[in-house]
Amino acid sequence: MIKEFNADEIFQMAERVELDAADFYTKAAEIHGKNSDAGFLRRMAEMETRHRDVFSAMRKALPPACREPAADSPHPKATLYLDECADAHGGEGTLSASQPLTASDSLESIIQKAMGFERETLKFYLEMRDRVAADRGRDKIELIIKEEQSHMGTLADELAKLRGKGSDRGASRNSESQRVFPNWTRGVIT
Repeated sequence: MIKEFNADEIFQMAERVELDAADFYTKAAEIHGKNSDAGFLRRMAEMETRHRDVFSAMRKALPPACREPAADSPHPKATLYLDECADAHGGEGTLSASQPLTASDSLESIIQKAMGFERETLKFYLEMRDRVAADRGRDKIELIIKEEQSHMGTLADELAKLRGKGSDRGASRNSESQRVFPNWTRGVIT
């Protein structure tokens, strides 16, 4: 049975995912010490923390209908269920045994791992969007998806710069995004 959610619950998951991502970048920055790569990674950690704050503010501003439990809501154990969903999605900030973060990781390798996490995170939110009824704030989930797409663009830009292709940020973002998401059209992944 597929569980349905409301926008409030998805934003709660998004806050958790952003904190996991901030932790990932903080750990990566610690591995890179004080070199310029560490500076970029610290900025990414700060960005993820800001995004968590943005999602938190958006969540607080949701209208009451977006907080109403769905008919098959996993309440009263919703918090545990949401934590499980956020942990299980395998996306942003989730270090797995197959992709551990090591001292030998280059910035390019870290960015590639982060882009992999972002891909999984986008898939997760696209699935979650489809589990939110229109009257429970489905349109609000688009805001999360657009934020995650911008994360992918930031990472694609940095990867292009590292590979010496960063002179035209817009073009590099589009070509890298197209490579990562071949079905990406007008900011929507199909």
